[in-house]
Amino acid sequence: MNLAALQKKVAKIKELDPKSKVYRFYRVTHVQYIENFEEKFKIRLPEDFREFLINIASGIEERGFNPCSVMDDIKFWEHSLTENQNNPSKKFQLTTRITAFADELNFADFYPYPSNVRYFEHDAFTNGIIPILNTGCGAYDFIVVNGPEHGNIWSNNYMSNSDLFPRFNKKFSLNRISFEFWINQQLDDAIRYLSG
Repeated sequence: MNLAALQKKVAKIKELDPKSKVYRFYRVTHVQYIENFEEKFKIRLPEDFREFLINIASGIEERGFNPCSVMDDIKFWEHSLTENQNNPSKKFQLTTRITAFADELNFADFYPYPSNVRYFEHDAFTNGIIPILNTGCGAYDFIVVNGPEHGNIWSNNYMSNSDLFPRFNKKFSLNRISFEFWINQQLDDAIRYLSG
């Protein structure tokens, strides 16, 4: 991960928001805390995500209604080994977009990759992940920490569109994006937002 490039973007945000009136930076996560979490759940966090938490911040939230938050404060304590949901030790099973209903709109214009149609409960795929950003209306982005999609960013859009899908970028012909790619986009958006 290009940590220096990320730190430069963070410095720009702090320069544009010198009194932290718009963005709140949560403190970094101690290495031992991450190692304890990894040991407890028998996983290894994706390296780019891990580096960001240890060296930059555990979250960068907008202080208001948060339509422009960069990343939610990561709350490792919200995960449990004894539950059948929100359990990072269990694998995230999906490898393609899943939608509970056949697309009524021409979703292929938005998501040009394979999809599976089958009914699922809104909380059926919360294992093996860590939510990283509330995107509104019950939707959120998450990073896969256990399973075949390890390190990829997905979006749970069940409440709005009854689907879960891997985040992608058409411009760069990426059918998956890593945390590093995702956080760079988020920081760029914050800089644009502050620059007016």
